[in-house]
Formats: sequence, C-alpha cells, structure tokens
Amino acid sequence: MRAALQAAYGDIADLDELARRLADRDHSGNIARIIAGATLDELRS
Repeated sequence: MRAALQAAYGDIADLDELARRLADRDHSGNIARIIAGATLDELRS
C-alpha cells in the first residue's frame, strides 16, 4: 500500500499512517481507488 501511495502521490506527510489505515480497511479496494485516481482527500475520508 505504501509503495502504491508513494508512486501515485509522492512523499506525503502522513504516508505511513495512511498506508496502514487503508491496508487495514480494504486493501484491494483501496489499491483500485488509487489506480482509478482517487484524491488524497477521498482516501483520507
């Protein structure tokens, strides 16, 4: 998850925290959201 976030959004301040939270919720679904171009605000909500 961390690598996908970093590739899509670069180095963001809460990268590790966001990656853990997204992986814990719905790993595959959130990877799909990242690939589809979800904004950071959408991923954080």
